[in-house]
Amino acid sequence: MRIDPTLCRAILAAIEADPDAGGGQILDLSIEGYDEKTIAHHVKYLWETNMISGVEITCMTSPCVPEIGPTDITPAGRAFLVQDEAETEAAMDVNGVFISHITEEKTTAAILKNLLQEAFGGNIRVFVSSDYVSISGGELWFHAILKGLKDCAVLIVLLSPDSLDRRWINFEAGVGIGAEAKVIPVVVHGLEISDVGHPLCNLQIRSLQTADNARALLNDVAGALEQDMKTVDVDALVTFAAQRMAGTGWVGVEWARQFLAVEGPVHKFQKVDDQQFVREHAEALKKGGFIPHQMNRSHRGPTISDGYKIVYLTDKKTYYAEITNGDLILTAKPEKK
Repeated sequence: MRIDPTLCRAILAAIEADPDAGGGQILDLSIEGYDEKTIAHHVKYLWETNMISGVEITCMTSPCVPEIGPTDITPAGRAFLVQDEAETEAAMDVNGVFISHITEEKTTAAILKNLLQEAFGGNIRVFVSSDYVSISGGELWFHAILKGLKDCAVLIVLLSPDSLDRRWINFEAGVGIGAEAKVIPVVVHGLEISDVGHPLCNLQIRSLQTADNARALLNDVAGALEQDMKTVDVDALVTFAAQRMAGTGWVGVEWARQFLAVEGPVHKFQKVDDQQFVREHAEALKKGGFIPHQMNRSHRGPTISDGYKIVYLTDKKTYYAEITNGDLILTAKPEKK
């Protein structure tokens, strides 16, 4: 559902005029010409963009998606209300940003969305499919996502070791490119820029794992939207984005479009011929926080008892292989913190 600036102004004016505003109680809104569902959607938008204060309330028709009960207008809402109407229309006509992500990384997308709205103010639209706001209850999610992709000015594609080869991520990127949006691949959660292959490697890639790169991404968005932005602190986002995500069952590091698995369900795949050890294997493990060690096949006991595990080379889909150097086999264990 597209945000209607006229309705936003009407809601803000109604809250501003309500004598009970600011008293902590939920205000009853009724705007002539608009149904309750449309008003509720816009109230949630105003709350998400910090133009009103409110509390989450459970709607019995859709208990999994709470609505917002408005309680007061904020300074940002008052500033929006007194804008010239033409200025308001122009600001809200900005197509905004679409953040493409996998479900497992919805928290990363949410933190990035909040930072973008802090940097560019409440008028910027940021589409995040998992945030319960971008797609309304009862709306066809596939159509909503396609519309969001086709309408956005900037498409940020979050790429991690787990999302890199997901078909849906590549599909969304393709739609964005076809719609002539500015598509920016962004690596997170341990993925390196050099790990990104075709076709996304042909685009300028950013990383949320360093402050300089995160600030560069904000500048990219500002340029594409032709909007000014205020200085914001990116440290919290960078710290979170640099963390390796748990719960996937895989422990190890990405290497040359494959995975050096210290732990993981490799044995459900087909075992292929041993792969020759190269120095880059050990360097990748060290960079990822592991201590590599070449173990003698005939004397495994001391190495295994010391916490080392065999490292397998795998695509995490079809095959795995041991990494050997003559009678030696590559193992590794996490560095002690």
